[in-house]
Amino acid sequence: MKVFGTIAYAFWCTVIMGVGVGAGWIGLGKDTVTNYLLIDRIPLIAKPKTPEEVFGTNVFYLLVLGCDEDRSFIDQGVTRHKARSDMMLCMRLDFDRNLITGISIPRDTLVELPGYRRQKINAYHVLGGADLAEQAAESVLGVDIDRTVVLDFDAFQKMVNLVGGVEVFVAKKMKWTDRAGDLYIDLKPGRQVLNGYNAMGFVRFRHSDSDYERQKRQKELMVAFQDALMANKLAAPAVADEAVNLLGGGLKPIEIAALMKFGQKVGQDNIKMGMVPVTEGRDRAYGYYMLVDTNKIDGVLEEFLFKPKSFAADSN
Repeated sequence: MKVFGTIAYAFWCTVIMGVGVGAGWIGLGKDTVTNYLLIDRIPLIAKPKTPEEVFGTNVFYLLVLGCDEDRSFIDQGVTRHKARSDMMLCMRLDFDRNLITGISIPRDTLVELPGYRRQKINAYHVLGGADLAEQAAESVLGVDIDRTVVLDFDAFQKMVNLVGGVEVFVAKKMKWTDRAGDLYIDLKPGRQVLNGYNAMGFVRFRHSDSDYERQKRQKELMVAFQDALMANKLAAPAVADEAVNLLGGGLKPIEIAALMKFGQKVGQDNIKMGMVPVTEGRDRAYGYYMLVDTNKIDGVLEEFLFKPKSFAADSN
């Protein structure tokens, strides 16, 4: 990935915290996200907890990983769940100031952790799962990450289908087959409504494409998802509860609900996303790779308020 610049919304941030927009229901029975989404118009059974109460902090660092599944070429069965991370986004959630900042780490960035040879950061999820991927991200960003979640692309597809699909503009023919990742993309140019599977292909397509363009598509799909949800509010409870699966069980229903309610308070001017600055190279050992630009990284971390919490508290 290359630096795309400031974007008002990040698609994955919206999926996690935006599906609660317009929610005004109380769920009954089992422990679900909707049990915790209450609004003033409805008599409260119990006072909803604030994000600060749920997470025990005013600033929360959440690392989001989007990972492929490696599949057999013979029967398409999953051969490895801990595949390389296709996306790595760390979000800083400031509950006091209703502020969200996020920094993406390019998947081809070379990182060396103690006990491991230097390699691309997306390989650490293969070697040690979410915990090791989190350590790799912390080594780049210089902050202690509170929680790491791994996105489930099957759940993402279900959420898109629950709102009746998303309407987007496909700027060019997008065709790519990745049998190992069970990904078959075949989209024609033009404005159209995409189902869950095609929406996944729309945001993950990168063949003959730049990551600038991928992020533009992610932003467009985010807006389309919001529009579809607002037009189909009856689907909101089911979409909210599917968010538990989307995050691979990495957050409890009460935590997801707290993030959704927090997200409703955050205006688009208070959401700022960027990327780790990098330099690019190519050699026989790594092929195409990136290195963290040490001349610029401190400025980016300061711009997006990424700092150890002991220092962050002093500056609030």
